[in-house]
Amino acid sequence: MHTYEQLFFGKKVVAQLLLSSDDFTSPIRYRNLQNALHELLKLGVVPVVNENDSVSVRELVGAFGDNDELSALLATAVAADWLLLLTDVDGFYFPNGKRRRLLRTVHKLTAPMESVCNGQSKLGTGGMRSKLRAAKLASEAGANVAIAMDATRTPFPGRSSARSVLIFRRTAESLPMATSLRTPNSTRDKLVRAQNAAARMAQLTTAEKNAILLAIADAIAANARLIIEANQADLEESGRAGALLDRLLLTSERVAAIVAGIREVASLPDPVGETIAAWTQPNGLRIRKVRVPLGVVGVVYESRPNVTVDCASLVLKTGNAIVLRGGKEAVHSNQKLVEIMNQVDGVPEGAIELLDSSTRDSVYELIKARGSVDVLIPRGGPGLISLLPTTPRARN
Repeated sequence: MHTYEQLFFGKKVVAQLLLSSDDFTSPIRYRNLQNALHELLKLGVVPVVNENDSVSVRELVGAFGDNDELSALLATAVAADWLLLLTDVDGFYFPNGKRRRLLRTVHKLTAPMESVCNGQSKLGTGGMRSKLRAAKLASEAGANVAIAMDATRTPFPGRSSARSVLIFRRTAESLPMATSLRTPNSTRDKLVRAQNAAARMAQLTTAEKNAILLAIADAIAANARLIIEANQADLEESGRAGALLDRLLLTSERVAAIVAGIREVASLPDPVGETIAAWTQPNGLRIRKVRVPLGVVGVVYESRPNVTVDCASLVLKTGNAIVLRGGKEAVHSNQKLVEIMNQVDGVPEGAIELLDSSTRDSVYELIKARGSVDVLIPRGGPGLISLLPTTPRARN
């Protein structure tokens, strides 16, 4: 910290803040972070923020991805007018025929722009690609962003004039809570929320879990018309016919059957806490095998939207959180069902997460999420089931 104070010529007090991903995904902790930053700045203290890699294994593998991403999240938290990202990369050159064009101002980061970013910084791990993604996150939250390279390639400004500056103009006036750690609503964001929710679900009593399930049943019954309208959009876009279309179809009767199924699950005995075996060792040690929640349950399934609610109700009943990855044909139905369930009072934030189904990327991310998903269940045909054991899983 003494080094940082020297950089401000001894005229500023410096305070170090160590943050974890929970400080950005938990609404309460996020507000506390905003209040702390506001008070420090109000007192004229310069916060030096870094990732806390001493309290969580998740931080050891990079909860924020890199410091560029962390800086974008902080810019959002303090409602910054500008975010300055420094780099030793020459600049952002975009293909222009046979030549390359140096971009000075970007109003919207596009996929082609990201695809040509592969320059690595000697002073960090992200390079231009991570800076562009950070700029996208901050500008969409309401900040202007400048990516600057110093002529002497030093990591600190003020030593010489800037050789290259890329400006991102903000694309939003409002400043919402920055809950994304890589891209908004990424798979990893949702897994982090599910992990936090699983801990809260495990603490709920049987009566609390049953009350949530019955409230979900009532909410789905009350919103049957909206569910059927969303399902109609799926039917129109599916291009299916016959039995395949019938699997996707939701009618008033089928919605009523979904509601009845939730209430049936609520009426079942709670398996959590049940002793399934007990014995005493010769030395007098008594041992019991007791059913406990699993944690985060991932389910990969195909085009039946009723599975969304069937699986969610079973997982909530057993005190777990669920991450759902349904078929793309039922995207509108699944989104509406998950939206309704998450709006019920008592459902912890992140207890029911729905992954993007537009590509198979989320399937592979879910399969490889070792340490974030405790159980992964495939529900579908042989092709889907065989995909899981043949896909390598990442290790933390």
